Amino acid sequence: MRINGEGAPALTIGMLTGRSRERQRPSFNCSSRRTTARYVYSRRQRPHTITGRVAVVLLAVAILIATLVLAKRLGSSSFCSPGGSSCHGCGPTRLPERADVLQLGCGAGGETEGWARRFPFWPITATDYDPDMVARAGRRLAFLGEWVRIRPADATDLPYPDGMFDLAVAVHVWRHVGDWPAATAEVHRVLRPGGVLLLADFVVPTGIARRFPRSVPPGTYTLPEVRAALPANGFTPDLRTGWGGLWYRVVARR
Repeated sequence: MRINGEGAPALTIGMLTGRSRERQRPSFNCSSRRTTARYVYSRRQRPHTITGRVAVVLLAVAILIATLVLAKRLGSSSFCSPGGSSCHGCGPTRLPERADVLQLGCGAGGETEGWARRFPFWPITATDYDPDMVARAGRRLAFLGEWVRIRPADATDLPYPDGMFDLAVAVHVWRHVGDWPAATAEVHRVLRPGGVLLLADFVVPTGIARRFPRSVPPGTYTLPEVRAALPANGFTPDLRTGWGGLWYRVVARR
């Protein structure tokens, strides 16, 4: 407050409107370090909460866009070259001309049909956990006869003996399985020695999973987790990533 020449207090706009800087400051003892630290922390906590929510929303939008844009690139139509046996993004690995194939999460059968047309000498066993998807795939792929068999199956408890297949395929499936490490172990069991697992999926960025664990959808996982799970289950992986680690595709040999 200022004092004019006559000794009377000089009124200011801030005093009249109640917007003076002195009234905006919190009233606490500045000598107390604990109180000061609590005030500073409460002021800084609010932006972090808003940042976390924005980050989760942006992650969801990025996954949606990536799913729409990259679905065909990661699907059977471009996972392997039109020539038949080489695999894009999979290094020197070559797929066999003839193989007993297990497909996990066939859905309505669109991807299965693509594999069957591209590799006509592959007997394919296509599986899905959802009975409705199994029925729809059966109707769609009926023209292929016994060359493609549609069966209901749980990826974490496959109803097949050890060493039955040469190749297993799971595209956009692992994040829907839930216990995907158990599914990885099951695939290893049903593959013959030297068999191959083809995986392609979206993952949660490690930084977001670490900083906002409660916002991560259940069943999803990170790249470090899949990198550790494949060797732990007896696979030798050749893993490639894209979009800053938002998705991956891998050829893992038993």
